Amino acid sequence: MVYGVVLASGVGKRMGADIPKQYIEIAGKPIIIYTIEAMLDVEKIDKIYIAVSGPYISYMKELLEKYFDEAQQGKMVIVEGGNERIDTINNVVDCILESYETEKSDVIIFHDAVRPFVTRKILEDSVSGAVEFGATVAGLPAVDTMLCSNDGKRVDEIPDRATIFHGQAPDTFRLEYFIELRNKLSDDQKKRLTGTSQFCTFNNKPIYLIEGDPLNFKITSVEDLRRAEMIVNERKEKEVI
Repeated sequence: MVYGVVLASGVGKRMGADIPKQYIEIAGKPIIIYTIEAMLDVEKIDKIYIAVSGPYISYMKELLEKYFDEAQQGKMVIVEGGNERIDTINNVVDCILESYETEKSDVIIFHDAVRPFVTRKILEDSVSGAVEFGATVAGLPAVDTMLCSNDGKRVDEIPDRATIFHGQAPDTFRLEYFIELRNKLSDDQKKRLTGTSQFCTFNNKPIYLIEGDPLNFKITSVEDLRRAEMIVNERKEKEVI
């Protein structure tokens, strides 16, 4: 089984909107719906778990009923997110373990709800990479010179750009391996957790890179939202033509 996980329990305060950014509409459709559609487009993904904060569970159910047919909804499970990222991840994994007899070949994909333009190739490569290596993350080579500063005022180091990559999502794992990594995290590491890639780095285990895509950007600002609207409108124009 391949389990897709859409992480959507964040608030997204930087956007300055009245609702979490994943529910903001682009061309009349919430961002999270585009993300779910991208996962549905990959036949390898058997189930899609959508982790949302408690107050938005009912709203998420309404969105699924509005945008997807019964067969598509049958592939989806809404899970309540936790206070911290690790809590949300645990809720999803525990839900999977309670529902299925897992196998060594099972794969779990963690993806941000606000990366709606993830490609089929990225998702498929992530699954294949996780089966082969145990853990993968999408990334792109850095094109700008990167500056390291300990105080934000003075440049302390300029790393070799050839060794620097912009991390994207998804982070994908063999499920059994992921659970093993999760169980080894210390309480301090759990508090410092900001992304699922750290399940590997905190355990001194490798996570392998797969090629990302410039369109697979994370919508975190008003400028990102404008860019996303342009992409959707351009795609709609091409469909008409």
